[in-house]
Amino acid sequence: MLHNEQWLIDFMPLLPPLWLGLAAVLISAFMLYAAARHIRGWPWRAAALALCTLVLWNPVLIEEQREYKPDTVLVIRDHSSSNQLGSRSAETDKIATAIEEKLGKMAQIEQRSLSMADSTADSGGSLLFEAIARGTGDLPLDHYGAIIAITDGQIHDVPALDGEFKHIPLHILLTGKPDESDRRLSVIRSPSFALVGDTSTMQLRIDATAGDSASELPVTIRNDQGQVQIINAPVNQTVDVPLLTAHAGSNVFALSIPTSANELTADNNEAVVTINGVRNRLRVLLISGDPHPGTRVWRNYLKADPGVDLVHFTILRPPEKQDVIPTQELSLIAFPTKELFEEKLHEFDLVIFDRYRRLGVLPNEYLQNIVDYVKGGGALLDAEGPLPTGSLSLFDTPVGTILPGISSQEVAQSRFVPGLTDAGKRHPVTADLPGSGGGKPPSWGPWLRQTMATVRGGDVLMSGLNDKPLLVMQRVGEGRVAQLFSDHIWLWARGYEGGGPHSELLRRISHWLMKEPHLEENDLQAEASGRSLVITERSLGPSPLLVSLEHPGGETEAVTLTEISPGLAQARIDVAKSGLYRISNQRQKILIGVGGSNPVELHDIISTKDKLTPYLQHAEGSIRWISEDGIPDLRHLDANRQMSGQSWIGIRRNQNYNVAGIKQYPLIPPLAYLLAGLLLFMAAWRQEGR
Repeated sequence: MLHNEQWLIDFMPLLPPLWLGLAAVLISAFMLYAAARHIRGWPWRAAALALCTLVLWNPVLIEEQREYKPDTVLVIRDHSSSNQLGSRSAETDKIATAIEEKLGKMAQIEQRSLSMADSTADSGGSLLFEAIARGTGDLPLDHYGAIIAITDGQIHDVPALDGEFKHIPLHILLTGKPDESDRRLSVIRSPSFALVGDTSTMQLRIDATAGDSASELPVTIRNDQGQVQIINAPVNQTVDVPLLTAHAGSNVFALSIPTSANELTADNNEAVVTINGVRNRLRVLLISGDPHPGTRVWRNYLKADPGVDLVHFTILRPPEKQDVIPTQELSLIAFPTKELFEEKLHEFDLVIFDRYRRLGVLPNEYLQNIVDYVKGGGALLDAEGPLPTGSLSLFDTPVGTILPGISSQEVAQSRFVPGLTDAGKRHPVTADLPGSGGGKPPSWGPWLRQTMATVRGGDVLMSGLNDKPLLVMQRVGEGRVAQLFSDHIWLWARGYEGGGPHSELLRRISHWLMKEPHLEENDLQAEASGRSLVITERSLGPSPLLVSLEHPGGETEAVTLTEISPGLAQARIDVAKSGLYRISNQRQKILIGVGGSNPVELHDIISTKDKLTPYLQHAEGSIRWISEDGIPDLRHLDANRQMSGQSWIGIRRNQNYNVAGIKQYPLIPPLAYLLAGLLLFMAAWRQEGR
């Protein structure tokens, strides 16, 4: 600490100030009266009375010992994404180290260091003044002599010109160079949602610095299904690009443009667009055989969903049925087989056969159309029930070639509680069904009938009597098939002995068949939240729980997932940079963007004075490129001095101090008071004695 002695004059009254003030009034009145009457010797008596009053005020001389506090200098290193490009990160550390060494050699200086990374908000950005507020929060602002920030100048929270830090000298030392070149791909507008199968329009723009000679550049667009589209787009103009929403859920499109020879970075030559595909109306065709209580369960479930258009037919009068009722008196509707199974079959998202038996209504060519429909991407659900003797099931038709289970004529009429197989405990359709037990037996009501079957493919998710397959699901070509070997799910709907999650089970089965992404059984997904990536992997079998994560700069790391429930593993990774991340395992590769379609940190990466110069024109400080001006010298200056020069920057001397000690001395010794008083009174008596 720097010590200094200061001398002050103070008063320590011997009487209350009120009394002393009254005495001063009386003395003043006496002096005025004596002067008016020309009383001999009155000035000497007035002087003597004033001296007495001064004695009563007791003036003292104070010696104050002060300890001056050092001035604090805050050094901020910009470690945001834009300031890590090229050699900027190493340049930042080199400059900061040199500044800190110079500060360490200066007296009465206390230094603090702080790093500034990308904002944790989804949009990202370099928030310099937020970092200043964080670094100066524990001391009064008048204790800071200067703030020195080493950055590229791309700051996204420059305050109003009358901000609270404008009286602290702010010195900006810029990394990079003023003549840098770069290309940037920006998504101006993209839809958040689109109907599956529809084409929506995205707007994008390519920006290039003045030195780039290209007038147009090819834009490569890759979707999450591996399809590639290339368009030529003009530079420095906004263009419209059509995008096809191919499936439900997240449709991810990765966009890229080629890099130039002297480009600063290729990180902002890529962009990611995610469009959530939604189905307009789901069209479901339900074909019921003999009426039974389960038919109402299917119908009620499908009709309760406002997003489902249901076409339902129950086969009540097969062609071979002969009776004497005239045709014109029948109220039954003829089954439109040609229209449903030839002309409009591909308009349906799901076809359900509920206790269907071969009655000659559908010829083999129509059933073969169903096979082709499924292989081309359609969905089929077969709910088996008991068949009359001699009847044929779907397995005995061309449809049998795509069914995973082989049903028999044997129907077990016995009580059993449906259970989950090992695969069912891992599959998202059945893994966490309400009441599934979580490792304990399910708390569901029983069913009373099951069709015996053997499985030749697919995944058995639920088992019934004697562990026989109850629910089997399988992928066929581009489509999917499911079989339920019981017609007693209606017992759950009626609440029989507690019932069960019939509606949820039917919803999940039908949505899996229609390829809802969140129900995929072997799937890799990722979600960005601020500066964190949540990676989720589902699998039906044991997996290595290891994925590869590729960062925007090309660096790759292995990420180990933690199994949080059977078939579900997850990991949360904190990332520092905005941009496009690639995640892959043995089966799949996905893309995800951190920081939105246009991360702020990569939107403009050219080192610049433009964003901070307006603020510094109304505040103390300076801004300079280190590549041109070199690392400046430091000077500790009084507050009324200029705070920067051509090759130096200033630190304000604030003169803050603590009082370490105080000594008091009489301003006039008591003997001097006495002698002065005697002399004045003697002068008065002599004057009056003449």
